[in-house]
Amino acid sequence: MRRSLSLLVVPLALMGLSSVPATAAEQNTPPGSRDATSQQAQAEPRALSEKTTGTTAQAREHWTPERMREALTNPMDPPAASPDVGRAQEPGSPDDGAGAGDSGGRDENARLSADAVPPKNRRAEGPEEGVSTLDQPRSDFVEYPRSWPNVATGKLFFETPQGSKVCSASVITSNTKNAVWTAAHCLHGGKGGAFYTDFMFIPAYAKGEAPWGAWFADRVIVPDTWSEDGDLRTDDMGALVMKKHPTYGTLQDSVGAYGYDFGDTDHSDVYVLGYPVDGYRRPAGDFADGKRMMLCQGDTVDASDWNPLDDRLAIDCDMGHGASGGPFLTGVDDDNVQIVGTHSHRADGLEIYSSEHGDQAEAVIDLVNN
Repeated sequence: MRRSLSLLVVPLALMGLSSVPATAAEQNTPPGSRDATSQQAQAEPRALSEKTTGTTAQAREHWTPERMREALTNPMDPPAASPDVGRAQEPGSPDDGAGAGDSGGRDENARLSADAVPPKNRRAEGPEEGVSTLDQPRSDFVEYPRSWPNVATGKLFFETPQGSKVCSASVITSNTKNAVWTAAHCLHGGKGGAFYTDFMFIPAYAKGEAPWGAWFADRVIVPDTWSEDGDLRTDDMGALVMKKHPTYGTLQDSVGAYGYDFGDTDHSDVYVLGYPVDGYRRPAGDFADGKRMMLCQGDTVDASDWNPLDDRLAIDCDMGHGASGGPFLTGVDDDNVQIVGTHSHRADGLEIYSSEHGDQAEAVIDLVNN
């Protein structure tokens, strides 16, 4: 079933966020529940965090209508990758602890999970909540973007050295009640790069309207390995902790938050949400210039089940530029909607990929919560 959200038309301005020196934080005990204990890799997974400065008023002043229009016409380019993307390693032998069924030293059955939190006051726009249940690798518009669970997905605006850009992102449950999950390449330039700035998140964005207003970043977090290697196989996910909204308080209370289920690759009935401006082998007229939320639905598979070092998730979906950072979701029909992956990149063909949501995803969510 589909949902939709209506957005209030708000002239939005985001802050010119200046940054303080980035710090790395060690992994702490996560709030999610594990159904198996992860083996420690050679190096403890860590996440890199940067605190933003500036007031909400400065943030709003930054995001003039002109800057927003520039961002909308410049969706973030997803990283280019081939199906065998990853660090140059050979599958390990039993002697080096990386045998078949073992992802880089991590128990393949290790799981970190948390339940979804629906909004306190649901606003249903249609006779039923949810998104379409049709199996469709061909993306289609979300009919009710302001209904749960669609409302927890939105558009992410930010500044890069190449100008104003946009990605997709979604609210994830956390101790802060104000966390947003997306792709690392929407937050940081990767190897040799730095954190982007001036992040503004608009949940349920549609046609220039912001029904729950605009939310501005307080902290930005990516795996430290993303800044060192930019590895699409394991590292392309990250989070923002947003400032409280003067009217709506927290994202989790206002629009709800998806739970998460990290550590597996094969899921059935998965929904991918995002804001693409184009698509794979489709005319631009099939899209709405990234101004409307769209969805695909299907099953995820292990992108390289022959390679124990590559646990990316793959799903058939034709969404293109602008959809980066959108969630891979399970549990829509059970109302326990959980993020299992994040739209990261495409190689050749219809499939889109999520980085493995394993140790690095755990390190990010741990730093969000601590």
